[in-house]
Order: sequence, then structure tokens, then C-alpha cells
Amino acid sequence: MPKHAESIATIVARIDHKTLDFSVESLEWVDATLFAFHNDGVQANDIAETLFRFGAYIGEVFIHNNAGAQWVNAPESGPFAGGWPLVSLGTDQLVNPIGKAFKRVEHGVGEDLMYFYDVFAKPHKTT
Repeated sequence: MPKHAESIATIVARIDHKTLDFSVESLEWVDATLFAFHNDGVQANDIAETLFRFGAYIGEVFIHNNAGAQWVNAPESGPFAGGWPLVSLGTDQLVNPIGKAFKRVEHGVGEDLMYFYDVFAKPHKTT
């Protein structure tokens, strides 16, 4: 997953001249970009690879900024069964950053990345 996150950071630097540094603050730019896709009527399926990479980046932000956070495979049962890799923030706390990237483009309002990060990471924050 880190390679996917690095690849989107490289693409963004080349195309948009924006540095994605894996900080929590960098999620604001990612959020605005995904929301712009939504507002422009972009279909998530048309940019699935890009959204997967942005989701990997979002997950790496969780990992870089929360002690013990790590990528895990989706469980065999439950709401995330058979899905994309998830980020574990500890026992019984799984986050689906890839799914969130898709939802931000598909639904727009109500899928804010900063809120998503705050809800899941604040209690686990290391700084």
C-alpha cells in the first residue's frame, strides 16, 4: 500500500505542483480534490485506480500519524468482508480509507476526510 500512496504523491507533485507529505493537514487538499471530482460529475468507476491510490494515501496518513496503526487484510466476515485492505488502529478499530476515497467522489457531502480522520484517529493520536 505504501507504493500506491507514494505513486499518487508523485503524480500530484508532477501535475498539480502540490507536495503530499503524509501529514494530517495534507488530507485537506486530498479532500478538496476528491470533492471537486464529485462536483464535476466524475464517476468513481471511471477513475477507480486513482481513487484506490488516494485511498492508500489516506491510509498512510493514518499510519504515519498514529502509533501502532498498520495495514491489515479485510476480515472474512462482517461489514468489510472480502474488501480492500484496511487500516487497524488497534483492537476492534478498523478504518476503510480506500472505501472513503470512493465515497467522497460518489456522495460528496457527508463524506468529509478531515471529519473521518478526526473521528477515528483523535483518540489514538501520538502528538
